Amino acid sequence: MNQYNTYMEKPSIKRLVRLSWVRAQAKEEFERLKKEPELDSAFFTDEELENYVNFLLRVHTDEWIVINDKNNEGNI
Repeated sequence: MNQYNTYMEKPSIKRLVRLSWVRAQAKEEFERLKKEPELDSAFFTDEELENYVNFLLRVHTDEWIVINDKNNEGNI
């Protein structure tokens, strides 16, 4: 092996996303899943939605830069 043939890591490119977009996508998915007959629609609460959003943020931490676009009252 040549001493100059070293592995160079590619720079990571992250996608800028708004937190409101992540929430909207998660809510849309929850609404779709609520209609599935084999799933209990009572599972899809606001609390579970927030848990799912947090999960998505953790899973995509290496891919996304998240912009928190909530105002001071907590509304988007």
